[in-house]
Amino acid sequence: MRTLLQTLWMALATLLLALSGRGDSGGGGDSGVWILPLASNVSGLPSLDQESTAVARDWRIAAPSRGPLRMQVSADVGQAFAVLYEVDTGLQLPIQVSGRYIMLPVRTQEALLATSSLGTSIGSIVDAAGRGYLLRTRRTAAGELLVEIF
Repeated sequence: MRTLLQTLWMALATLLLALSGRGDSGGGGDSGVWILPLASNVSGLPSLDQESTAVARDWRIAAPSRGPLRMQVSADVGQAFAVLYEVDTGLQLPIQVSGRYIMLPVRTQEALLATSSLGTSIGSIVDAAGRGYLLRTRRTAAGELLVEIF
């Protein structure tokens, strides 16, 4: 009987430790990194007309309070580079690339959520062969930043 109780206590302790180890799901995974879907061929920056009719392949809500939005490109993308432009001003916004990871910094999120901004930006994440993603951000009615991958 005592062995059974000890086994049950060990199982309960293991379960509690496993449950407390879950990560923040804000970035799309236990590590906080949004793993992007398989890439497609990208010919250039999207236009707003093209994107208004396109359906996003994946999306996330970003918030400066959660830190930078980290994305990992799929294995079919070589060394990527990324650009992001604010739609109303045409200014290039900071976006960082480090190996297979793309990061939308907190300051960029804050700039897009500022009341002086439309909150809309377009961009692309591509490699030298043109494989990658089109990217759009826009402010939602709830004041959050919606990040979409096409």
